[in-house]
Amino acid sequence: MTTLIVSGVLALVVAGLMVGNEITVGFFVHPQLWKLDDATHVKAAQPLARIFGAFMPFWYAATLITSSFFTYQLHTLSNPIFFRFAIAATVIWLLSIICTIVALAPINDEVAKWNLENLPKNWKERRRLWDNRHAIRVIALLIAFIFLTIACVGR
Repeated sequence: MTTLIVSGVLALVVAGLMVGNEITVGFFVHPQLWKLDDATHVKAAQPLARIFGAFMPFWYAATLITSSFFTYQLHTLSNPIFFRFAIAATVIWLLSIICTIVALAPINDEVAKWNLENLPKNWKERRRLWDNRHAIRVIALLIAFIFLTIACVGR
């Protein structure tokens, strides 16, 4: 039982920090970038794209691993309803990783490599597309976090 509590707390902390970071990027950082002139916007977006592109895959993986471990432990020790919430959260984490790889990371990689002297004509469209996809991902991540919290608290 102690391992279940520790794994639940660890899963919540890792997931909560990751979801909080994604909320911050989507609803606070990026909207402020749009208020900057074009050159400054791109200059600010590029290092963010590089650092998040390098760091976030590990954080997403850690969230999936800790959530999966907690879910596995919960399977034998809990009411089935809470196990289903944990499964749903873990599936959403996995789907968000797949969507990130397919729909968001390619745009992020483009932004990181843009030449400031010769920006693509559709650079704003590409940034808005990323922002829109990210908003959908944030909603999914928030739902997953709520499900994980229900599983942890309810178990």
